Amino acid sequence: MKALEKTSQILIYLLILAITNVFAVVEILEEYRIPGVGKPSDFVLIALILVLFFGILTRKNKNSPSEIRTLVKYNLVVIGYVCFLIFYTVSILEIESLNYALRTASHYLYYTSFLFPLFLIDNEKLFYKYINFLRLGALTTGVIAIVSNILGYSIVTGVISGEEGGFIRVYTPAFFNFFVILFWFVQSILKYKSKIKINYLEMVISALGILLFLGRTRIIVLLLMLIFIFLFVTRASKKKAKVVFAFSFLLLSVHIFLEYFNFPFEEIIDRFYTGFEKLNDPKDALTGRWVSIKLGYNVFIQYPIFGTGFVHHSTDFYINHLISSKGQALTSSADFGLVSILYTTGLFGFIIITLFIIRLLKYIYKILNNMRSRKYYTDKYTFGLVVFIIILMVFFIEQISSNEFGSRSVAIYLLSAGYAVKFLRIKEK
Repeated sequence: MKALEKTSQILIYLLILAITNVFAVVEILEEYRIPGVGKPSDFVLIALILVLFFGILTRKNKNSPSEIRTLVKYNLVVIGYVCFLIFYTVSILEIESLNYALRTASHYLYYTSFLFPLFLIDNEKLFYKYINFLRLGALTTGVIAIVSNILGYSIVTGVISGEEGGFIRVYTPAFFNFFVILFWFVQSILKYKSKIKINYLEMVISALGILLFLGRTRIIVLLLMLIFIFLFVTRASKKKAKVVFAFSFLLLSVHIFLEYFNFPFEEIIDRFYTGFEKLNDPKDALTGRWVSIKLGYNVFIQYPIFGTGFVHHSTDFYINHLISSKGQALTSSADFGLVSILYTTGLFGFIIITLFIIRLLKYIYKILNNMRSRKYYTDKYTFGLVVFIIILMVFFIEQISSNEFGSRSVAIYLLSAGYAVKFLRIKEK
């Protein structure tokens, strides 16, 4: 079984790498893949699902706490509904072929990622290796953002990038950077005996990775995450001054970096002012992503129960219903995650997915609250708290301007949630 665990862990790493495409490996593979066949990450997902089946069949101890079994059932309901929607799109609406419906639905099949750590990973050492893997992802994406902005061009290929004012925006996932910043923040407050020690330089690199992206929503969400941790960890304690000091030190380090390399800090401030000014003007507020949100909601009104299903961009239905008057492709936009889930899966799908996320967060919060009441602080506590707050804020807030839970990126969040659920109950050795 050790070989099965190691194989699973390697496949989990490959899945995350294939989804994030930080090292441009996917771009190289895509040049050799057969047209009409899924992306490289889809094949890694299929491999993990096959390993999952084998692992469940050969598992000796098949007993799990009832609450975890309930979470698994909620997750399987999501997967079952996705399978139903594929059938609905192909056989009832008759607007899509099975091949294209499967390819379009593949994003939602990544919800199975939650099950992999639960059933395939038992070794505590692999849990800590997973944390270090996330740290490596944060270091890589942070360095990419910093070096790209210093040089004035993106240093990676296969990753979307663009120039805005005096900054180079490299579209790498925020999860890694969020994770390292929050992990460091909790550790700096609690000061417990740790097997994982995130240093100050790592945290600053991750903070710069978030800031240099110039994403207003990312920055606001990060601030909300830090506030939540401030309130959760320091409740009824005398550590509030330590939190203020740590946060102030972070801001000072970021400011020194921007000043040293002559980055126009005022551009970041101007982006926020511009965004708020647009919200006050109805005409400006309904441009860009707001047009997409309005169009997506109108599509949902037409197909409220089961949504549009999984429609490929080559169909007449897509062209006639899912493209705005300005030519904006609705289902290709990543600017309105919750609305995307709503019009794609319908009211049923939206409720099923949201209930799964709420149940997952409720379970993790219950254990965290119990550990906090006993002042039992460990790396597992910190990991669980960080994963909890990231999923909470990204699903309900950041998806105003992203589509993390309606894309392949959901795997990173649910894999981490799977590790949290699996190891939060296991005491430190």
